[in-house]
Amino acid sequence: MHGRRRLLNGLLLALTAALGAGPVAAQNIPGAAARVNGVEISNFRLERHFEDYLKNQRRNVSSMIHPRVYKKLKREALDQLIERDVLWQAAKAGSVAVDDAELQAALAQMQAQLKDRAAWSRRLAHAGFDERSFAEYVRQDLMGAKYLLRSSSDVAPVSDDEVAAFYRANLHRYQQPETVRARHILIKATPGAASDVRAAARERIDALVLQLRAGADFADLARRYSEDNSAAAGGDLGEVPRGRTVKPFEEALFALQPGQVSDVVPTQFGFHLIRQEGLTPASTRSLEEAAESIRARLLADKRTAAAREVVARLKSEARIERIAQID
Repeated sequence: MHGRRRLLNGLLLALTAALGAGPVAAQNIPGAAARVNGVEISNFRLERHFEDYLKNQRRNVSSMIHPRVYKKLKREALDQLIERDVLWQAAKAGSVAVDDAELQAALAQMQAQLKDRAAWSRRLAHAGFDERSFAEYVRQDLMGAKYLLRSSSDVAPVSDDEVAAFYRANLHRYQQPETVRARHILIKATPGAASDVRAAARERIDALVLQLRAGADFADLARRYSEDNSAAAGGDLGEVPRGRTVKPFEEALFALQPGQVSDVVPTQFGFHLIRQEGLTPASTRSLEEAAESIRARLLADKRTAAAREVVARLKSEARIERIAQID
């Protein structure tokens, strides 16, 4: 059930993308880009889908220097549309139904992402749909998603041996390094700063040392005087593992005991006072603790592989004509 919900939610996101994110229109090239068992995929639909595919890939047409990259991505976009159609046609042949309540719920979820009905209508028109044709497009995609779920969910359960093998091969994933909870106060002074600037910064941090010795609260001083982004949180840096900070800071931090404050620590950023709030020893999650998440991951991997096999089989059995000249 959770797998179905995730797939349908992902599908809704993809369909929303199909409506476009703005007024930039796709090229309205007439004719067919491909046919799947005689059903046409228009050049317009390919251009519109390709535009969204590039956005999802974080690609910009203007930045593509080599035409082979452009053609490769466009072939991938066309393949997605072909896979969509073979799934819908298989769902239709298998009498997979999407009732009106499911369809309306999907449409309402997409419409809710736009501010009003007029914006929804503009997006539909921009994508080449009217209300009825887009509803049918969504219904077809929901049918294909249902078919794929049904066809790929019946996989062998994940065995204990498979779980144990994954755990052994990925032990580093379950190892947590030693960490220290830390706060600090920073008075900035770069190594290249003028000597009087560094001297003034040192005087300021030394004055804070005296306040701490007199009983001042470390977090309060950090909020008032620290020049680090952590100042608003009272200098709280959270859990700090080794290797996260510059060497002088790390050496001073890991030498402290819980509740202890360091001497002034010079670094490339300036002068620090560091308070150790507590230490969490290194640990490794046991196989028993990790087993449930590993089993879920491996089961999802099996279902993904099964889904790919279903799509590959359907494509091999379909009569696919690629008409657009992309090679």
